[in-house]
Amino acid sequence: MALPNDFESGLTRDRLDELFDIDVEAGAMKWKACPRPGRDGMDAGCLTVHGYAQVKIDGRFYRRSRVIWFYGKGAWPSIEIDHRNLVKSDDRIDNLREATFSQNMFNTPIFSSNTSGCKGVDWRPDKKRWRARIMANGRTRSLGHYKSYEAAVAARNAAAEVEHGEFARAA
Repeated sequence: MALPNDFESGLTRDRLDELFDIDVEAGAMKWKACPRPGRDGMDAGCLTVHGYAQVKIDGRFYRRSRVIWFYGKGAWPSIEIDHRNLVKSDDRIDNLREATFSQNMFNTPIFSSNTSGCKGVDWRPDKKRWRARIMANGRTRSLGHYKSYEAAVAARNAAAEVEHGEFARAA
């Protein structure tokens, strides 16, 4: 399901105030005037199959994080919204930040297929060493091969701090 371009939707703070009690500090929205009977005072929206909270407003679906951002900041986010703590339904305003697609991808958990326990670190049996790599500017950059796992992890984490800044996610 495609989400709308929020800035083009015409949704305003006044309309949000008509429909919801919004607490940006808690990242919560409760219905004041729900179109479905008996829902006033209840939490608005539901979780998507991907774990994001969404709410239907005037026939259109919105990610709750974007609505909370708009309500708290006074403007729609111009790019994606990243959840600092990786909890997709934690829409507290201090857990949200604007991010490019790449920045958002830097702040991801380790994939379930990862066997080393650290992003960008893997064992190279042919060299009998740990390899460290990092993705930056659309390219994978080698950080070298290391005798110890700890050294490879340290190299990867140091490079992540430089390349990804506040979006770096250590192992």
